[in-house]
Amino acid sequence: MGPQKLSVGSIENQGISNREGAFVGQGASISSFCPAWGEKMYRVREGDLSGIIHDLDACEAKVQSHPARNRYQGYLRRSGSGPCQAAKWEAQDGKDGVVRCATPDQDHPALRWVQRDRGIVGRDPDGLKNVELLQRNRLLRSDPTDALPCPAGAQESQGCSERLPSKYSHTMSQWIVGCLVLLLPLTSQAQSRDASEVHTLIARAVQRRSTVDRSQTRPFQARAHGLVLFGYQLGSTAEATHPRLSKADELMVEVYWQAPGQSKQRVVSWRDTTAFPTDIEYHRDHLGLILDEFGSDMRLGDGDEVRDLTHPLSDIGEALYTFTAGETVRLQTANDTIVLLGIHVRPRVANQPGVVGTLYLERESASLVRFEFTFTSSSYRDPTIEGIFVQLENARSEDQWLPWRQVVEIRRTAARWALPIQSVIRTSWQVESVEFTRGFGAALFRGPPIVGLRAPALGTMWPEAWATVLGNDALRPQSDIAQMHNLARALIGDGSLVRRPAVRPQIASVSSLVRFTDVEGLAIGLGSQLRVGGARTVSLYGRLGTAFDELQGEAILTQPFSGGQVRIWGSRLVVDVADPRDAPSSGFVASILASGSWHIGDYLRRTSAGLGVTWAVGVDERLDLALSWEKATSLFSTGASPASPGRNPALGAGSFGVARLGWTHQRGGWNLSTEGELGAGNKSYGLVGGRVEGRVGGFGVAGRVMASTADLPRSRSRPFGGWGTLLGEPFRAYGGRYTTLLRLDLPIPVMAPTVSVARFGRVSPIRAVGPFFTLGWAAGQIRGAPWTTTEGLRPVLGLRASAFYDMIVIEVGWAIRHRDLGVSVDLGRTFWPIL
Repeated sequence: MGPQKLSVGSIENQGISNREGAFVGQGASISSFCPAWGEKMYRVREGDLSGIIHDLDACEAKVQSHPARNRYQGYLRRSGSGPCQAAKWEAQDGKDGVVRCATPDQDHPALRWVQRDRGIVGRDPDGLKNVELLQRNRLLRSDPTDALPCPAGAQESQGCSERLPSKYSHTMSQWIVGCLVLLLPLTSQAQSRDASEVHTLIARAVQRRSTVDRSQTRPFQARAHGLVLFGYQLGSTAEATHPRLSKADELMVEVYWQAPGQSKQRVVSWRDTTAFPTDIEYHRDHLGLILDEFGSDMRLGDGDEVRDLTHPLSDIGEALYTFTAGETVRLQTANDTIVLLGIHVRPRVANQPGVVGTLYLERESASLVRFEFTFTSSSYRDPTIEGIFVQLENARSEDQWLPWRQVVEIRRTAARWALPIQSVIRTSWQVESVEFTRGFGAALFRGPPIVGLRAPALGTMWPEAWATVLGNDALRPQSDIAQMHNLARALIGDGSLVRRPAVRPQIASVSSLVRFTDVEGLAIGLGSQLRVGGARTVSLYGRLGTAFDELQGEAILTQPFSGGQVRIWGSRLVVDVADPRDAPSSGFVASILASGSWHIGDYLRRTSAGLGVTWAVGVDERLDLALSWEKATSLFSTGASPASPGRNPALGAGSFGVARLGWTHQRGGWNLSTEGELGAGNKSYGLVGGRVEGRVGGFGVAGRVMASTADLPRSRSRPFGGWGTLLGEPFRAYGGRYTTLLRLDLPIPVMAPTVSVARFGRVSPIRAVGPFFTLGWAAGQIRGAPWTTTEGLRPVLGLRASAFYDMIVIEVGWAIRHRDLGVSVDLGRTFWPIL
């Protein structure tokens, strides 16, 4: 849930002054012990949280929570000079726990809770030798239906515990170790250690996990904040953008740990938001922490995803796994140096169920500090699982390693079909506060391991808005997961990580199955994907049109490697002259319009063969290199002839050898790309271009530019105008060797009545309405091309409306120079890769 932030709700003035005040805490009250205060007080309500604040003109007030929920004790005091102007109170846990009026530099219109004494807020460049330690102390709602620690003095038989005084003030500096490779300055070097050292350390780790020393492990209570994201990725692996968010859930969980295998988690706060309708329901164990590093038998998805998998550090782990030396990591803290030994692990038999990854063990204690891994394909019980990636990080406190940070990512796709659709679930957990206790009663651990809320619930105030929590690219790929996948490939090979049938029907898009064009008529296509060893695949595709007497098709061999893939292809297809990224409409809508004699395409037959390589540069960038031979041939409309070509223009350009280099960058909701192309044939040419798409404030921005040499072939030009580009202008009337197309959108959200969409919930028919502005420019006539230059700028003003989560987009545009009105209705661009 994070720190609670509450805006001041309704205020009942029970005194003389009009000053605002706020206090959070169910059933909490404040009693005055300073005579200077008099009897002025205010009662503040926000949802089902309420409290009372006295008029703080001087001194302090003691805060005592409700006796039945003895969760917090502390003081209120006024800080700084001058009166407190608004409800800006911070829970500040020092020795006594202090709530104070915020100083001007902490001004915020909502109630803020800050950390003291535990956690980390600052790091210096010299290895975190000066660390400010923080603690987060919050008042949470209590649910009497679930077992909780009882008030002081309750009997142990009631399943209660007495909380020990915190001793973190001198020892919590060890929490910085939880940052490990990601956050700490560290020295890392690969070392050649013999097998005996690895074997000895693994044996010690197994012994430590199997025989629990109660003197070295103390019960604790923790509070963890979690974010569960669900999204989808459309398009082929090499061309797909980052996964798009469909649903997000934010949770706060209380954790009670007594001993290995004896723990309880309670979901105390839960909210969600939907970016696209979905009926997904998460397995219960995705809504809590993974404790005890999975224990001896590993399970995920309540056993539906992975079940009864032997842990590498279990008693029989060494019989089933191979352990090899990895890197040595040295962490310098304020008090000592911690040495972690990285040990790579994989099953002895590659095609058997098991984990593949790296264990980081503390050399001194043999404690597991970090565990990052994936599973072999035979580990998955659900055939739709493409891969599961897990990161578990612990942090040290008083020589005890406790959970600190966890990430689990699950990718799914169709089991028996090769489809350009993949779903992603990513859970991210962070432990925000920990308190050691003397233990809990047996009653606390009865029932399921995760209790509390069963669904998102209203009534809890969260510190940040969804837009801040999620950002512009919530499901942006993580570099750690990419590196983990590459390491797993190196350790065991692709064949053991990916489970696919030897032959699968393949559907690249709806238009690859059936489409209608002016030159093909009705065309039907079929595709299949063959696995030819490991992750190497061959994709075959064929298409035949009722008005086209030639069989079309393509064959693509794809070989993944660490950080990218290689493609070898040969094809003979009818394609639109535009780059697929510049398509004026979705293929589905283009087919519907063409069947009604409204054609928004210019087609040619492209025959090509070549070699392409894609490299992933981190998780945000991609390089594409391709060398190919291509031949462009003119085609004519149904029933037309070369002497009377009809609607479809002549775009043949002969044969060329072509070299292409492209760079793509995606981050923070921005997509940037540049490209260069060189062609050599009966004439030689060169081409450079770029594209940008993103948001600036409330505006959506999209643009593309292109420049080429004088002998640019007609088949490589970038025409625009009309549907999809300049509404109100003639369709593809403009083009040239130099082109620019710019668009600005200002979508304004609309609060419209919602409608039911079966089990997917309720959606608003109209999501946003707003103006747009498009500007086009083309210069440098291309010889023989049917489009001309713009002779200046071509501006268009219009209105855009999106409905049903941007699935349907309606636009009306007025071409200022052409003085004509254009209308378009299409499906959202997000879905074009599969249409």
